[in-house]
Amino acid sequence: MTLQISFFFYLLLVIGIGFYASRRPLQTKADIHLAGRDAGVWTAALSSSASTESGFLLLGMVGMGYKYGANALWIVPAGILGYLLNWLVVGPRLNVKCKNLDAVTVPEMIFASTGSSRISRLASVLAAVWSIIFLVAYVSAQFYAAGKSISVQFSLEYNWSLLIGAGVVTAYAVMGGFRAVSWTDNLQAGMMFLALVVLPFVVVSGVGGIVAMIDSLDKIDKSLIDPFAGETGWGILMAVLPWLMLGLAYPGQPHAVARLMSMENPDNARKSAIVAITWFITVYTGAVVLGMAARVGYSEIQQIAADPEQILPVLAVKVLPGILAGISVAAIIAAISSTADSTLISAASSLYRDLVSPLKIRTKISEATFNRLIILAIGLLAAFLTMGEKSPVFEVVLYAWSGLGASIGPSVLYISLIERPK
Repeated sequence: MTLQISFFFYLLLVIGIGFYASRRPLQTKADIHLAGRDAGVWTAALSSSASTESGFLLLGMVGMGYKYGANALWIVPAGILGYLLNWLVVGPRLNVKCKNLDAVTVPEMIFASTGSSRISRLASVLAAVWSIIFLVAYVSAQFYAAGKSISVQFSLEYNWSLLIGAGVVTAYAVMGGFRAVSWTDNLQAGMMFLALVVLPFVVVSGVGGIVAMIDSLDKIDKSLIDPFAGETGWGILMAVLPWLMLGLAYPGQPHAVARLMSMENPDNARKSAIVAITWFITVYTGAVVLGMAARVGYSEIQQIAADPEQILPVLAVKVLPGILAGISVAAIIAAISSTADSTLISAASSLYRDLVSPLKIRTKISEATFNRLIILAIGLLAAFLTMGEKSPVFEVVLYAWSGLGASIGPSVLYISLIERPK
């Protein structure tokens, strides 16, 4: 019962935040799409972090730690690389440039900063189309992860669980827009941090500590304690490079870049970087170590053996007291929601600002209302696409992440670096 109470309290809280945020005036396009560009150090850092680290973290990376052991820890330097690139190289310049150009989306920035010609418009439209395609896939992956987690914990049929998760995320995104999403991301980042500190500590302690865990993994399979996964020669490169390449995709994530654009003061980027990187190192190390410890002490549990991505929800209920178990399970939904809502907002903003607005279609409804309708439509589409989905969360997110990094990332890097902001 404590589990259910904690979960529903979390749902009520995020809906309440959405309702409260909806009462703030939306007078300009910056208000609608970037919450007025007033994000401070902590909000920018935690919102950006939570929006990119999703079910991929609490489900996917725990599963990777279980399957591949120490090799999965390469995600930590990869993430540090991506965060440094975004916060110290791209962020400050991009923020100033977008303010000067009055741009609120990445495709809009591409159009305004490359001469506003027909070719510029074509480039921005292509960027918007690719963004929307991959962001919808990203949202669908998060909704799938939500349905998967809720169905396991509450013994509900998958499709009903999916509708609950998708419905809550879409509801507060529609109500409060970018501001509600940024505020809830702070809450969700804190919940993820708590879950991936407490549960790994308890599980590692339960298998005898770090040294005992490493010894046991060595007996199971020596490659599990080798950061190079047992590879030698050129194989070492292939064991490390794919992880590091993930870090280079960060500038191509519109939902993360939007947080850079929403910073009130670009001079605070270094402070935000410290907060974000500290958070990242802690949660990703915790996720991988949790998977490794579960391989030692809980691989006999049928649910874990069949699907390692279920380690966190299964072990949270098994080894933690009621309230902490409830918070840990809610943290999964928090992680999923923090990315689903951000990608939902980014897709809606790009669809309106970069594809609908240039057509100069006259309507009797405001831009804020139109944007809310688009958020609702995309949420419904993503939920529909996820009905009956069976792909691993890690795999689906990886495709969307890589697609965005390859299609949008080079443009963001080029435009933010070709000239210093004046």
